[in-house]
Amino acid sequence: MKKFFNFDLFQRVGKSFMVIISLLPAAGLLLGIGTTLQSPYLIEYMPFLESGAWPTFASLMKGAGSAIFKNLGVLFAIGIAGSWTGGKAGASIAAFVGYLVMHTVIGIVLGITPETASQPGYTTELGIPTLQVGVFGGILMGFVAAALYNKYHDFKMPEMLSFFGGTRFVPIVTAGVSIIMALILAFVWPHVQDFIFAIGKALAGEHTPPFYMFIYGLVERALIPFGLHHIFYIPIRFSEVGGSYTTLAGSVVSGDTAMYMAQLADKQVNPAI
Repeated sequence: MKKFFNFDLFQRVGKSFMVIISLLPAAGLLLGIGTTLQSPYLIEYMPFLESGAWPTFASLMKGAGSAIFKNLGVLFAIGIAGSWTGGKAGASIAAFVGYLVMHTVIGIVLGITPETASQPGYTTELGIPTLQVGVFGGILMGFVAAALYNKYHDFKMPEMLSFFGGTRFVPIVTAGVSIIMALILAFVWPHVQDFIFAIGKALAGEHTPPFYMFIYGLVERALIPFGLHHIFYIPIRFSEVGGSYTTLAGSVVSGDTAMYMAQLADKQVNPAI
């Protein structure tokens, strides 16, 4: 079995995901508290929440939680790169640089502008109009940056360019590789996206067959003893596979968990339930 399935590798991948997943309970708590304090159901019994510093406090709590869920892609990139290399800051910086370059190039190649970024399949990442790659882009960039760091962190440059050698060379080469990645994603990802949306529609629809739910629960629980369940449920919780939701502000969020938090922030969910 081990010959065809490297458990150690996949367990290491799962642990890398945990770096960001561990943030989500705190983010959800902040978002939940902020939304609850603004809930008309609670204000009905505690009218003082509408006055004084309470609305500002609630908005701060909600904004702090939303900031994490709105930037999961870049957080996964930075967290995975750092975790995979044993906490090396150079890898995380390289992942961040690569993430910015990748989305900038995608937006330029596809001609996406701030005005068209609200169209289906498009979005804005850190203010950059781009393709809606979601957390997949962050996960991919995180592992690419980690691999490049492991390969080039001790790279020697000629004497006159020695300043750019070693760990300083990693963000440079990552930026170059991210351009190639962006060109590939710009033409390949729309087709992948259509396939993912189709899966998400089948899994997250109103009439999802109970058998699908049974298979999901069975596989997710079966992988827990091996520490591989994070790899299985990440796409459903944080990508288009888990469905998509358009917020009241017009932005699109994807994934079961991200959708719930966005609906909570939009007061489409009653936090008292």
